[in-house]
Amino acid sequence: MKERNKTYRCYSKVTPIVFQDHCYGFEVKITEVNSVWSRDGRSVISKKFFLDETKAASYAESART
Repeated sequence: MKERNKTYRCYSKVTPIVFQDHCYGFEVKITEVNSVWSRDGRSVISKKFFLDETKAASYAESART
């Protein structure tokens, strides 16, 4: 695996998607600061949707490391 630079940071957040008291799934938002994929130095934000909360939480945890 490639070594990341010391200024690389990755934040993730799990948000439930709720409409009229019914939970439809969970959205994982990942923000990469100083990403190698950034063209102009901004943060790279990606989102992914899951139906299961445990899978969403494990994906968010794996993205942080």
